[in-house]
Amino acid sequence: MGFAQALSGLNGASKALEAIGNNISNSGTVGFKSSQAQFADVYATSLTGGGASQVGIGVAVSKIQQQFTQGNITTSGNPLDIAINGGGMFRLNTNGTITYTRTGQFLLDKNGFIVNSGGKQLTGFSADPVTGVIVPGNYVPLQMNNAPIPPQATTVSQVQANLDSRAASPSAMTAGQTAGGTAPTIPFTVVSGVNDMFDINIDGVGVKTVTLPSASYQTVGDIATALELAINNAFSATTASVNVTANTAGQLVVASASVGTFGSQGKGSTIALTPYIDVATGAYNTGYEIMFAGLPAIDPATGLDNTSLLEAGSADPYPSVATAGVDNFSSTDTNSFTASTAQTIYDSLGNPHTLSLYFVKTGQPGSWQMYSTIDNIAAPAPGSVTGSSVLGSPPSSLDISAANNNNVFDIAVDGGPTLSVTIADGPYPTATALVNAVNAALQNVAGTVVDDTGAVYADADGVNLAVGASARLDAFDHLIITSNTVNVGSSCVITENAALVAAGTPTTTVTALFGAQPSTVAGGPAKVDTLLFKPDGSLVTTNPVTESFTLYTGATSPLQFTVDLKGSSQYGISFGVNQLLQDGYTSGKISGLSVSADGIVQGNYSNGKSRNLGQIVLATFTNPNGLQSMGGNQWAETADSGQPIPGTPGSGSLGTVQSGAIEESNVDLTAELVQMITQQRAYQANAQTIKTIDQVLQTLVNLR
Repeated sequence: MGFAQALSGLNGASKALEAIGNNISNSGTVGFKSSQAQFADVYATSLTGGGASQVGIGVAVSKIQQQFTQGNITTSGNPLDIAINGGGMFRLNTNGTITYTRTGQFLLDKNGFIVNSGGKQLTGFSADPVTGVIVPGNYVPLQMNNAPIPPQATTVSQVQANLDSRAASPSAMTAGQTAGGTAPTIPFTVVSGVNDMFDINIDGVGVKTVTLPSASYQTVGDIATALELAINNAFSATTASVNVTANTAGQLVVASASVGTFGSQGKGSTIALTPYIDVATGAYNTGYEIMFAGLPAIDPATGLDNTSLLEAGSADPYPSVATAGVDNFSSTDTNSFTASTAQTIYDSLGNPHTLSLYFVKTGQPGSWQMYSTIDNIAAPAPGSVTGSSVLGSPPSSLDISAANNNNVFDIAVDGGPTLSVTIADGPYPTATALVNAVNAALQNVAGTVVDDTGAVYADADGVNLAVGASARLDAFDHLIITSNTVNVGSSCVITENAALVAAGTPTTTVTALFGAQPSTVAGGPAKVDTLLFKPDGSLVTTNPVTESFTLYTGATSPLQFTVDLKGSSQYGISFGVNQLLQDGYTSGKISGLSVSADGIVQGNYSNGKSRNLGQIVLATFTNPNGLQSMGGNQWAETADSGQPIPGTPGSGSLGTVQSGAIEESNVDLTAELVQMITQQRAYQANAQTIKTIDQVLQTLVNLR
């Protein structure tokens, strides 16, 4: 009879209804994967191994199959709700026991570990606690580090600005000038080759010979007009120019109308006047004395020929008075700069400082100055020593050699040890050649030299140590040696060589190079940088400007960084700042977490920075249906599933992860309800089979 078939059918339908009921009950369970009852027919085994009239004895449940299909992704707003979009499972650790899940609802436990509701720890790769670099290798529980992120001192400031080419020089800047000793005698007759020529150097661009047209000038104003034209014609190939006027005393005044080598229309703007002497013949032109000292050819007081005094080799007894321009820059005086901008920078302790940049339009086209301060304190200019000898002009000599006892001197930089500097033997044809030799000598001194920060100056071979200073020429061809340390109090002290002095050997090096008493200047109050622009408005040089500021906060001092002005311009539009960036930041406390698509867990800090805390690792299996369900949406590895294939989200066949979202259950309620009706009908039909067989048996029992 068919009781066995009907009973197996009832059992199969019951199992299917159980699976359907389980699916329906978990339709709202995050990460749940539905299951399906799978059936197989059952036949009794024949002794002969077969039979054409064999009838099955019912049905058996062959397997409850999990359906690892993708569930819908729904946003939740919680950054520790993490959904997997694609293949893979989260890897969880419970005291060394590893399980896997698709449920991505996590939270932080008391120790900062990322765990699920059952306390199982999410695992992945660790990150370097300082750099945040992910360290692949061992799988570790992911943990939020509550330690504050350390500060980073600013090393680079990036500034892009447009400086208005139409702007005028600030009114606080004054030009360098030179004034004659007395007014020229009027009428003033200029005779070619006698009193019409003199030499002039404007802002250090080079010496030019100026020739005043031969004529009889009736007023000092007439002389000034002709002189201005002659000087500017001589410098027409350069950017230097002058204005020539007569003051109330009738003296000729020549004033620079351009920027100086080391300053704006103001600081460094210079005029240097010297007599003209024909190099070939030695003939001396009296134009310099007569125009600017108002002297006749014969001095009435002494009866001496002025020309003969200079021909005899004596110093010029009637020099004009040269005045360098004055730089009246002040961060509190808006008349001393053209435009300004500011940004926040940080020292090594994370203390914020205000970096202010002040731009000064000079009198030279395309040339600006930039002053910088932090907290309204200017970076100091380095200390220096300035000579008074005009190198390369009589009576100075450029014949430097040991034989002349003028090739060695002593120098002490920034309070360091006194070292001997030896210049290679000359002669030197130009002042520039000599200053280059002095520079080379400064960079090739044996000994140990440190600056006031403790840094040791060393050259490439590691044997000789540089002095820590460099040489240059000013606009008058005076030698200047400057400390390489930008700091208040930095200095250079120049003296005759102590060894030669002790031996009684006459030495004239300091006199030849610097004059009798070179002036030593300690680090100045303000450092200035020059910005030059091309005719198309673009910046000539893109090299960053180095800044150095002394700090008193206990942080690393000096605070040194670069200001990168690449991309700045000088167009005929209003001043504007297009970009202000810097790489420093203060310390910050962790304020939240975020997870990227590739599983990197980042800590977000109160200073606006973020740092990697680790990276989630997913795992997939060759046969996920071989996993053993552990309850709580957990599966465990079995021999049937195969070993896990780990990887980071988005790699290989693994899906990506989405923070602030959950993967819903993949149960399709409509399909489940239809399946429920189907299995209900199957159950009823099997029960009807039993009822029918019962009626047949009752009929047999009732036979008489």
